Amino acid sequence: FLRPGDRVVSIKDTYGGTNKIFTEFLPKLDIEIELCETGNHETMENEIKKGCRLIHLETPTNPTVKITDIERIAELAREQDALLV
Repeated sequence: FLRPGDRVVSIKDTYGGTNKIFTEFLPKLDIEIELCETGNHETMENEIKKGCRLIHLETPTNPTVKITDIERIAELAREQDALLV
């Protein structure tokens, strides 16, 4: 789903293996990653509006049980033509 030059917006509180993909592997493939504070919907929305190909959410997070409003982010993903995972 991603190519060099694409951008991903996600949350900071992701599964450890997922976080490693975002911080170590994808940047080496020239894919920009923006990790937002979990639950800070305004910041996440602003980053999505800057443009992105993919939005990744985990909610509730494990083990901190932080919540992201899926419906709110999904609406913006549709508007931006971004894939929501």
